Amino acid sequence: MDIITTTGFASKIITTIGINAVCSSITTITSAARSIGEVINGISRSSTPDKKNVIDLLNRLDLEETIKVVDSMLKEISRDNLESNTLQLCLDSLIDILKKIEFELKRIDYMLKYNSNIWILSSFRSHDCTSNMKKIEEYKNILDVRLKRFVNMLKIKEEFSKNETKSTVKEDLVDIKISCEDSLV
Repeated sequence: MDIITTTGFASKIITTIGINAVCSSITTITSAARSIGEVINGISRSSTPDKKNVIDLLNRLDLEETIKVVDSMLKEISRDNLESNTLQLCLDSLIDILKKIEFELKRIDYMLKYNSNIWILSSFRSHDCTSNMKKIEEYKNILDVRLKRFVNMLKIKEEFSKNETKSTVKEDLVDIKISCEDSLV
């Protein structure tokens, strides 16, 4: 009896630690999403003519909207669906790619601001953001794949939970039936 109680307690502690880790990951993703949105807005408001190519790319990739959807979806996930190492790995991979996107956007923003802040010879000088834009495009494709993987894992986890619940109900009904039969004898 003590072993079962201890095991149940340890299981709850591990589950709580897992949920806390996932909640922390969701907070990190929310923070990255907010930061990316701010950088994109900053680039959009920029007065430099070099921003056109960057804005065109961001619009074509639909990056800002994708990140808003990721952020919103994560905020709506039930705590019951968070108890999974696999989901944590998926979240960690989303964090990783969002941070890379954020880094490249900040580099582009810095280059655009640098060019517009220095007036002397500004018409002869401009930073080439092409490599950064290619990285963002690559990272967006990775984000799409990782997001799809995360959603699929949520579906699988939900399906497992449904099957587990059905199995538990069947076992309980069998136990009740056996109990009733024993009391009749």
